[in-house]
Amino acid sequence: LASKQELKFTHLTTSDGLSQDRVKCILRDSRGFMWIGTEDGLNRYDGYSVKVYKHNPRDSTSLLSSWIRHLYEDKKGRMWVATNMGLQYYDPAKDVFRQMILDETGGVLAMLEDIHGNFWVAAGFVNLYCYGKNGDLLKKYDTTSLSSGDRALLLDKHCEFWVGTATGLCKYHESTNKFSQYFSFPTTSAESPIADLFEDHAQNIWVSQAGAGLYRIDSTRKNIESFWDRRKESPNTFVTSIGEDNEGNIWLGTFNSGVLIYDPKSETLRHYEANPSDPRSLLNQRVGPIYRDQSNLMWVGVERVERLRKQFHTVRMT
Repeated sequence: LASKQELKFTHLTTSDGLSQDRVKCILRDSRGFMWIGTEDGLNRYDGYSVKVYKHNPRDSTSLLSSWIRHLYEDKKGRMWVATNMGLQYYDPAKDVFRQMILDETGGVLAMLEDIHGNFWVAAGFVNLYCYGKNGDLLKKYDTTSLSSGDRALLLDKHCEFWVGTATGLCKYHESTNKFSQYFSFPTTSAESPIADLFEDHAQNIWVSQAGAGLYRIDSTRKNIESFWDRRKESPNTFVTSIGEDNEGNIWLGTFNSGVLIYDPKSETLRHYEANPSDPRSLLNQRVGPIYRDQSNLMWVGVERVERLRKQFHTVRMT
């Protein structure tokens, strides 16, 4: 990003057919569709129009719930949809959703696929499940001893598995099939759970704690630092989401202060906020998910969805 003036956004809102403005997750699938999960519906965007999917109590192949929490595409190209009522995958041939039967009646917070093709599912507020390729339950972990509440999952480039919790960061040890506390937040409370967990291209892990801090673990996994403590400017802001553009800049979505972009090379931080007089600025200060697609476009979920256009070039989905 050469200058602040080049950072322009186009907008996707309910006026364009989006089911709701409260965006919870964003994914571009292997077929080129953009999927946008909200608190009231799942939206499929092809670059021209939006198709909305919602729960229909009279249709068993519809979504289990219209509240979408997490989207994930596995190695086979199946898109998984986590809702507050369970987990499903999308069947594109029939344009329907198939349910995965879980040993859990509560909602699903996050999921990922490990190097063995097993699926890890964080469900309810204390349980973490590991399912085999065929959907059989391999292991159930009660994480009460580590933490309860919101969780985030990460499989890093070293193929190490991490779980972010309300108290900090836990690491999975395959040799013992157990988790250990790797890093603890200096302060913990019910109001300060894990917000996001992200690994950048340099293999640093970024950990955001709701309303309390932002931490960076270096690629050796030996050094942990508070990002704000080492900087002159320490905005009192809650980092809700973390992403990275194709130039290695770290994007930090905030709860009420727009987007911060950190350049690791110059160690500079730039601030982008909503500006009512600028139609190409963010539409809202409250930022949710940040997502980079396969075309290196940056998508920012706020109370609406923003799409970054560098120098106003046009992007079409295929």
